Amino acid sequence: MTTESFANGLRDRFRYSKRALRTLMGTDHLSRRDVTLPALRLGSDYGGWTLSLDLLKRVPRPTVYSVGLGHDISFDRALADNLSCEIFGFDPTPKTKTWISRQSLPAGFRYIPLGIADCDGAIDFGVPTDDSFDDFSMARADSGAVVRCEVRRLATLAKELGHSRIDVLKMDIEGAEYAVIDDICRGSLLPIQMLVEFHHRIDGATIIDTRRAIERLRGVGYRLFDVSPGGRELAFVRADQLQA
Repeated sequence: MTTESFANGLRDRFRYSKRALRTLMGTDHLSRRDVTLPALRLGSDYGGWTLSLDLLKRVPRPTVYSVGLGHDISFDRALADNLSCEIFGFDPTPKTKTWISRQSLPAGFRYIPLGIADCDGAIDFGVPTDDSFDDFSMARADSGAVVRCEVRRLATLAKELGHSRIDVLKMDIEGAEYAVIDDICRGSLLPIQMLVEFHHRIDGATIIDTRRAIERLRGVGYRLFDVSPGGRELAFVRADQLQA
């Protein structure tokens, strides 16, 4: 385990304790799920995500967009171990490019050095202040050193890759999720499951921004079915899939 993974694990445990206390006090802002759905967590303590594997198994070869890889693709590896799927891993940052080039990638996994945003083109990403970290962020582009990376809208990525359906969209994009969710909700390509890490209380984002994003997703037909112990990683499913 790296120093970074250990530190992130400690932070997750601290968040879990805080969230458990909020739940007991009745002040947990994300305790309400819309639906109950059998769910499974895949991946490491730091890089894992919860999703409905049962829904994926309905599709012969599901398409997964895993956006924001950093130095942990344990979720992607575990997913590839559980079923035959096409996983497209997106991350344009230089550290990830170098790290990925040294990995033995799982079956069905394809790395694409692009990010996701609410526009197409090149955008500045703020460089992590700690050199051992890999959390480059569009939301921190005005805070110091930057690196310019290529990004695309979800609709553009799908068009370029020839996809009319996305079964899972996983996003850990360091604060850019709010604008991306707005962009997705304005379009017609709505992934079946969306797994999102929200970065409220970081880089200027607030819990109000997260609540608004959740309501935006609900407004286009998504239902919340899982919240991580830390209260930041949320899993949504399209309501029309629950009736299929």
